Amino acid sequence: MTGKTVLITGATSGIGARTARSLLDRGHRVAVTGRDESRLKTFLDEAGHPDRLLGLVADAADWADTESAVTQTVAHFGALDAAVANAGFMSGDSIGAGDPASWAPMILTNVLGPALLAHAALPHLEASGGRLVLIGVAGLKNSPGNLYSATKWATTGLAENLRLLATSRGSASPSSTPA
Repeated sequence: MTGKTVLITGATSGIGARTARSLLDRGHRVAVTGRDESRLKTFLDEAGHPDRLLGLVADAADWADTESAVTQTVAHFGALDAAVANAGFMSGDSIGAGDPASWAPMILTNVLGPALLAHAALPHLEASGGRLVLIGVAGLKNSPGNLYSATKWATTGLAENLRLLATSRGSASPSSTPA
């Protein structure tokens, strides 16, 4: 995959940041998104490779932001070879003892976000023969009352549905990376 272009949502920390750095170290072009402009700038400054790294302020749960991130990545680098739906977070509480007000943003980011990225990126991935990766951490193991885990189960299900779509059309092959 040398010299490919990869878009990673939610890449200012954690798995997304480590993935971006690893791809940059291997010579790829990487576009990263983050909701917080200052955290994004810090990541960009620390990661280096300004000639192959594009930072975009975007909320993965927002259609206009996601569509714009894909469009800007393709315009900047000329193609899209892989898209990684990594953005996500845990509200830190359980259904039995949690604050329901914190659940909607988590569900939108963790479930709607990957669907929006798939919708925006698939035409470009089909053109390049690229890949869609959905990060489904905690998506294969139940955890008592844990809504975050349920959102990652949904991500795993979405990955399978997209795999079926892609293989029926002979196009980009989505994959899920449960952990």
